[in-house]
Amino acid sequence: MRKTSLMLVAAMLLSSGNLFAFGPKDTNPAEELKNQVKERLNGYFEKSTHKALEASILFTVNREGEIVVLSVDTEHEGLERFVKARLNYHKVLTDGAIQGRRYTIPLRVESSRY
Repeated sequence: MRKTSLMLVAAMLLSSGNLFAFGPKDTNPAEELKNQVKERLNGYFEKSTHKALEASILFTVNREGEIVVLSVDTEHEGLERFVKARLNYHKVLTDGAIQGRRYTIPLRVESSRY
């Protein structure tokens, strides 16, 4: 009797461990935020340049859940204006974004020749 109850408890613990291991995965809030930023920045191209443009975007999320761009580190002024216009004070759709935390996202824009 004692062995049976011990085996039953062991089986319950193993099955509950498997349930938690294969349950729904929580998404990473920083990754969600990065994906939203990438979607908002989609569509920039510069006709006159034939090289890739790079930037490093430093931003935070305010109390209202809006992105506030702190700096755009790039040599290309047009790209900086584009990033600020597309991101500044636009709502974030993730609950996991931490208010006041600074996020840095690297950006690389490949030129497209038409």
